[in-house]
Amino acid sequence: MTELPMRFFTRRPWWTEQERVNKGIGAQVLETEVWRLTATRHGRSAERVFELTREDSGWRLARILG
Repeated sequence: MTELPMRFFTRRPWWTEQERVNKGIGAQVLETEVWRLTATRHGRSAERVFELTREDSGWRLARILG
């Protein structure tokens, strides 16, 4: 890693899902935890940015940037 990881939250696109969230349920149901990591391969390649999301079963690589 070339920088400290950055943690943030995004909202699920609930309007595209068939499941509905009951009224009064907290925002945590709609939020997804995301960690953005910047890294290189053994310091020899260009930096890449990876976004990981936390899910019930563990971590998932959501996307790779640049």
